[in-house]
Amino acid sequence: MNISLYFPNPDIESTMIAQVLDAPRKPRKSFITNKVTLVFLDFLCTSVTCTLKRISISGFGIFKQFKKTGDSMKAIIFLLSSLIVSQIVNAARTCEDYITDDWPNNRYKIESILGDSVVTDNKTGLMWKQCSEGLSGVDCMNGTATRSTWQQSLAIPNTLNVTGFAGFTNWRLPNIKELRSIVAMNCFDPSINETAFPNTPISGFWSSSPSIHLDGYAWFSEFDHGYDVATVYSGVNSVRLVRFGQ
Repeated sequence: MNISLYFPNPDIESTMIAQVLDAPRKPRKSFITNKVTLVFLDFLCTSVTCTLKRISISGFGIFKQFKKTGDSMKAIIFLLSSLIVSQIVNAARTCEDYITDDWPNNRYKIESILGDSVVTDNKTGLMWKQCSEGLSGVDCMNGTATRSTWQQSLAIPNTLNVTGFAGFTNWRLPNIKELRSIVAMNCFDPSINETAFPNTPISGFWSSSPSIHLDGYAWFSEFDHGYDVATVYSGVNSVRLVRFGQ
């Protein structure tokens, strides 16, 4: 389902791509640009129209919500501008009891191989680098998380595989289904098991999957609230590499 959103302010891109997302939480509409993601929640609908009651904005690790008021458009425009120069910010993780936890600690095997930390998902058999690209050390606290375009992200494992990591040379960017398998839909900020994947940036993570409907777009998963989004190749996101565990 594609719809368009038109902003009255010419400084904001007038038309944004939208899709309805199917998630265990209440349905959300996600409006996508190459800079930020707008998620519109709490629609009050009749048979003909829908009135927006609340809006959330995420991008560059920032997540904000607004109720629809007279000043909301000014606040949204200001935030869209500020997101361009914002840094990733990690917040306290929150989990919902009414959603089954399919991502418990015992699902994951955490180990150090040749001094490199990896995580094996016992459900899917996939082996993941424990740290996001750019981060390392105990609890992934060293370094700065890599932010790269889609094409740059696809090339990262090629460089890594020259020397290998944990003794393996077949690391790659996950496809969107693989990436989504570690999105913990019962939690947010971040939507991931933090024991297995500590210090995960609250941001989008690239998949290797291009959009089949939108030329020049590829899919990523947002690990703030756990939804999938398609954005332009030139957009920047975080990266976590994977390999088949066998």
